[in-house]
Amino acid sequence: MVKLMVVIGFLVAFGAGMAVRPRILPPETHTTPASRPSGPTAWLRTELSLSPEQEEQLKRIWSETAHRGGREQDERRRQFRKERDDAIQALIRPADKETYEQITKAYADRNAAMEKEWRASFQAAVERTKQILTPEQRRRYEELLRSREAERAAREHEQGRRVDERATSRPGTDK
Repeated sequence: MVKLMVVIGFLVAFGAGMAVRPRILPPETHTTPASRPSGPTAWLRTELSLSPEQEEQLKRIWSETAHRGGREQDERRRQFRKERDDAIQALIRPADKETYEQITKAYADRNAAMEKEWRASFQAAVERTKQILTPEQRRRYEELLRSREAERAAREHEQGRRVDERATSRPGTDK
């Protein structure tokens, strides 16, 4: 009986939301993904009627901000993780440290395996994508992939972290 009431309540709330939504949102917000402006500043260009010069300046402002903020936040996150991990290590009795290390190693191993599976899946999708492209499109696609990979590697190097380090770092270690 309780389950039935929950289901009915959900359906009523869902139906009410669907009935009210078109009245709440103005017609111009009902866009399809294909009709929306694309790019990081495109929506502001549209909403504010920016000139091309303004849009270029906006891109620089937000690119610099995102780059700087990301780097600073990553460093702070690393520090917070270290502080948390040190505090947890202090709570563990010496007799339990080995068990704790086994648990954290199993966690790191599972994360590394998951990352490996994802990379294999990504690579398979890349290969399937190449099969549907013309030779010229394939050449350009491979250039884009190389560029993307170089940017990712540079970001990881700059941030001082590698995928394998993330997968194997554990509290109480120097990694």
